[in-house]
Amino acid sequence: MTFSELFPGSAGIRAGGLLCSRRTRRQDAGVPRKRVRMRGFTLIELLVVIAIIAILAGMLLPALSKAKSKAASAACQNNLMQFQRASEMYQGDHDGRFPEIRDAYVSGQFTSSVGSWVLGNAKTDRTDENIRRGTLFSYMGNAVRSYRCPADNSKVNGTNLVRFRSYQRNTTLGLYIVGNTPASLQTIEPDMIWKDIHARHPSEIFSFVDVSEGSIDSGGFGTSIPDLKNKNPGRWWNQPTDRHGGSGNLSFIDGHVEGHPWLYQKRVRQPSSTAPVNEADLKDLWWLLKHTTYWFWWMEQNNGKGG
Repeated sequence: MTFSELFPGSAGIRAGGLLCSRRTRRQDAGVPRKRVRMRGFTLIELLVVIAIIAILAGMLLPALSKAKSKAASAACQNNLMQFQRASEMYQGDHDGRFPEIRDAYVSGQFTSSVGSWVLGNAKTDRTDENIRRGTLFSYMGNAVRSYRCPADNSKVNGTNLVRFRSYQRNTTLGLYIVGNTPASLQTIEPDMIWKDIHARHPSEIFSFVDVSEGSIDSGGFGTSIPDLKNKNPGRWWNQPTDRHGGSGNLSFIDGHVEGHPWLYQKRVRQPSSTAPVNEADLKDLWWLLKHTTYWFWWMEQNNGKGG
């Protein structure tokens, strides 16, 4: 049975549809097709987009930079925490004695000698050998990288080598002056202590400190002898760093670590006797002095009367 037999009258429909379809195709063949053109950006629109991107970048980059700075400071504080733990283990093995600082003045600069927590001079050491030879190295888990602050990109003198060390230790804790150091630079004073049992204010006396690029040298951090009788805190010799957004990191005898915001930038270029440059710098020196054994020794000797 055919389609026409099943559906009478459908042949006309099919034929009409076919004719219609053919007619439409013939008509389309004579009419040119309209092309759709893709519209591009105008110069003004491109400039607006670029301006928006620049504004967003200007808003985001400072935040990213600040986050990066905070991460570097946190890593620096972690290094100082490791130094404190290493120092405590060392003290446990050495009858409570602090890791020693054995400094000598050689060729116009201080350098740490054998028996010190670290050897050499950070500005001139071209290998990590003086770190490895220090008495704290094994207690630090033989981790050379922990001796350098991640934000410290300073170079070894006369080279393109990144320095191996960024930290020094408070010279009022376990300092020995050795070699032919001039008498004028031998700063052994009655306030210095060599054992943890003698530290009467362990939460207020700093131990290790992140040091400025210009003033770091041996393993010992020091300032000139103050004259508290005349309310003179002395002078800078070494300076703490301010590379963490104007702040520096210090560890304390009791084991805690903190960052301290300095009031004035730290730009001493060489470790030498340098007077504070203004009132803000003077206040920074006072703050540091008040976190040494010298301050508490003076207070005890003068019935609690400081500078």
